[in-house]
Amino acid sequence: MPKHCFVVMSDPVPGREDEYNAWYGDRHLADVLALDGFAAAQRFAFVPTAFSAAAPHRYLALYEIEAERVEDAAAALRAALEQSGRDEAAGREPRMSRSDALAQERATWWFTAVGDRRVAAA
Repeated sequence: MPKHCFVVMSDPVPGREDEYNAWYGDRHLADVLALDGFAAAQRFAFVPTAFSAAAPHRYLALYEIEAERVEDAAAALRAALEQSGRDEAAGREPRMSRSDALAQERATWWFTAVGDRRVAAA
């Protein structure tokens, strides 16, 4: 069972939504899931309804983390991003790809479980 969640809200650069979605779904999720502690991921698109306030971003990625400490998963992600920057600067294939179809502004949060996961009765 996941012990933590990493929540990322983001948007594509205007006019590049297809490229953004292809990169995120086909490459980026796999790059993150290859890191220690990251167990699962799923993406969502915002759906406005009468019961929802405006979202700050259109897309959400939810990562399930099974590391004992959230700091360990955060450190693995930070190290992969830093190494990828060094790889790109040296002309090598980065461990974690980046896309300029991803808008710069985004929001991230880490959460720790405070209770057991519950499911609806059948």
